[in-house]
This record gives sequence, structure tokens and C-alpha cells, in this order.
Amino acid sequence: MDGHEILIIGGGVAGLAAGWALGPHACVLEGGSQPGGLVKTEELNGYWFDHVVHLLHLADPSTEKKLKSLLGEVLVRRPPEAWVECSAGTARYPIQNHLRTLDPKTITQILSDLRQESRRQDTTRPDSHKDVLIRTFGQTLCEIFFFPYHRKVWKRSLETLSPTGFQWNIARPSLEEVTRGAQASSAEKTSLATQAAVYNQNGWYPQPKPGAPLRGMEFLTREMTQHVPDLRLSHQVTSIDCETRSLIIKTPETISSIYYQHACVATLPLPHLLTICTDVPRPLKTAVKDLEFNRVRSVMIGVRGPRHPQPGLWRYYADESIIFSRLAFMTEFDPYMAPEEGFGILAEVTERGDAREQPAQELISRVIVDLKRLGWIRTTDEIECTKALTISPAYVVFSKASQEIIGQAKKFFSERGVYLLGRYGRWEYSSIESVIRDGLECGQALLDSLPNRETETARE
Repeated sequence: MDGHEILIIGGGVAGLAAGWALGPHACVLEGGSQPGGLVKTEELNGYWFDHVVHLLHLADPSTEKKLKSLLGEVLVRRPPEAWVECSAGTARYPIQNHLRTLDPKTITQILSDLRQESRRQDTTRPDSHKDVLIRTFGQTLCEIFFFPYHRKVWKRSLETLSPTGFQWNIARPSLEEVTRGAQASSAEKTSLATQAAVYNQNGWYPQPKPGAPLRGMEFLTREMTQHVPDLRLSHQVTSIDCETRSLIIKTPETISSIYYQHACVATLPLPHLLTICTDVPRPLKTAVKDLEFNRVRSVMIGVRGPRHPQPGLWRYYADESIIFSRLAFMTEFDPYMAPEEGFGILAEVTERGDAREQPAQELISRVIVDLKRLGWIRTTDEIECTKALTISPAYVVFSKASQEIIGQAKKFFSERGVYLLGRYGRWEYSSIESVIRDGLECGQALLDSLPNRETETARE
């Protein structure tokens, strides 16, 4: 039986980060033929697309230093220049900091709502995600944007969603900040965008030289793999026994066993991990079926034609008659992601995880219809390539009942020396930067806890 000090299940960014920190002390097992998990980039006829929209939001100084050292000059600053489309007009992202371009009567009502919320005497805790939104932004701003947009993304009644678990990226400006953004002149608007206290203010993206064989966010994961000495691809974990610290591995050639001496780090989606773990009590295995999620359909459209002036990195759409919740313009992330006379659009469409998956060609056709309706594909443009991917799970859904199940699962694994990591391993809503940070920190903590580590450090 093959043995290792530490086993890491999953070669996405979480597993790669932990493996990077642990070096030769860990073996990373990846079920797919490529590392990176969801952080992959695909080229279609000269057009490059990330599988999902990613921007490195570097908020932690230590992680920022590590990634800048890893990528060097390839990593370039990309502030989150994005736009919000709602029933009251178009506003710069985040909408709450840039109300000036909306309908004047709507602005007045939004400010009135926020003044009322600022005087709220109710100290009770919010009882749903809808309640959180109202208390944060007021009724009018919720009605024109947050309610319809979140209904599109979550595909559920907002009253049924938990008031905690996935609100970390909602910027909560003060009344003074909102008022300033509502009254700012055009000249002031740009500076306000950089001052706004948004979670992804410090955005970065890889931009290799023209003609490079790889572009997009996959450049990051490929560089991370260079620092993981023992990465085994096409190694699918089919069974875990926490008591014996052994795993069953399936490869294209064989089925074998492998064990860990010190610890196991798991980044697999929590419901799947509980399913393949032989030690899990039956009640917990039954309860985990109630954990809900949404999948994302990433629709790639390569268009031959002049690039649109300043479309932003992405655009959010609250209109529920439009199938996608947001668009990403790939040449805004990196101008070499498409031929010079062309551009790539990545449309994000959310579907419930328990719903029928819309056929790919049907989905692509509907996305194209809406892109033409909005003017992003003009009559003179030529569509050169299309593809639809399914990302599942994509968004973890926090219902009011899910928190207890997640807590029980985390307690079970914690007591057995299995460390959960990553957005899906921890069954949470988190950014790529926080996942990398957590992976590095977990790996370092495990490294420091290894037997004889003090002696080894002294020799180093």
C-alpha cells in the first residue's frame, strides 16, 4: 500500500495552494486529467475564455506577496470596472456607490430609504437573505436591482435563504458614501470607484506576452503546479476510511489503496465527500442530500467585429427576461484574449442543481438572442465560435436548514483529522483569493505540526 505523510484530495486552487505550502510532505490526488479545478481557460479558434469569471481580489498582504512573486510581471492590475443594468438605468459597479446615472426620482427614494434604515431601532437579527438586503440597501434599491438579480442567481424565494453564509461580498457603504456617489460629477465618478469600500477593489489578472501558448486564469494554476512536487492526475478517490486512514484510488489503469500517516486535506464537494466516506453515520449521509446548490452554464461566444468601447470587465443584469445574470468581456481582462478584430463574451446562466439541464445548443441560441437584443452582437458582426460548459456545483445555496447539516459534517471530519478546504470542501461562498490564502495557511499549519519538524527546520 502506498503511504504518505499528508494526502490532499483535489488539485484545484485550494489543493494546489496547500500542496505548495507542504512541498515534498504531501501528495496531491486530482481526479481529472488537468489540475486547476474550475480555474481553467479554453481557446476556441483564437478566442480565449475562462471557464468561469475570475479576478484575483488581493485583500490579504501575505497572499498578494506570494502570488506576485509567483507570477511576476505577468500579473497586472485590473480594477473592477463593471456596470450594473437595472430598471432605473445603468450604474457603475457597485451600484450603491454610483447612483448618479440613475433616474433622479429613484435616486431620491433610495436616499430616503437609506436614511430610514440608518435610523432603524430594530436590533433583532435578520431572519432571511431578503431581510439582510432590505436592511443594507433599503426597499427601492432592492426592488430595482438586488431582488430581481438575486432571484436570477439563486433561483429561489429570497425569504427561504439564510441570513448568513454568503453575504461577505456585499459592500455596505455609509449613507454619506451613497449620497456622495449620487451627487458626484462625471469627473469625480472615476475617483469614487477607486475609493469605494468594495471587497474586490484590488483586482489583478494574468496577462502573458502576445502569442503565449496559454492565457487567462489557468496561467495561475499552471504556475502553482510547478511548486507541487507530487501531483498525481487522473487519480480519482472513490472511497475514504478515516479510521484506517486509507483511500481507494481509481486510475485509467488500475484500482489501488493509498494511506496517510499524519493528515488528509479534502477539497471535494462536501456532499460527495460524505457519500464516499465509509465512516459517516447513516443519519448524516441522509441529511446531506438536503444540501442545495446551483450550477452555472458558462456560454462562450467568439465574435468577429470591432470591440465595444469600455464595456467594463463585466455587466450585471437584473432584468429577469434576460437569461444571463452577468456578462464578462474577455478582452477587457486581457486584450490578447481574441484576434485584433474580435472579442469574446462569456455569459453566465444559473440553473438549479435539481432542475433539468437546458440542452447546450438551445441555451447558446437563447444567449445569442439576448446579446443581439442588448446590442452586444451587431448585425455587422460575425459569430465565429460558441460553446456551453456546465459547472456543477457552482453556487452553494444556504437555506435556513443547511447550516446545521454543514456544522455536523465539519465536526465529523475535524474529529478524524480530515481538514476541509476550498469553496466546495467547506461548502461555502468564497473568492479565489480567500481559497488560495486558506490553502496556504492550512498547508503551513500542517507542515509546522509534522513530527520532527523542529529538527528539520533547524537543519534548513
